[in-house]
Amino acid sequence: IVDPPRSGLPRDAREALARSGVGHVVLVGCDPAAFAVDLGGLSGAGYQVTSVALIDLYPQTARVEAVAHLGLR
Repeated sequence: IVDPPRSGLPRDAREALARSGVGHVVLVGCDPAAFAVDLGGLSGAGYQVTSVALIDLYPQTARVEAVAHLGLR
């Protein structure tokens, strides 16, 4: 389970995760742009998004948390 700061995973952390060869990753993100960059980086490293969910942890605000499950191709 990876829950990076609002700015997303640092490049070296994303690369280390990709090199680890772990079979499944659950990625949490609160900034849509950073979440997309993280998903793109992990997808390019051989992971495939299998599901995505949006969770409203902050009712009556514009903020949502995104949670994605990725599996190694």
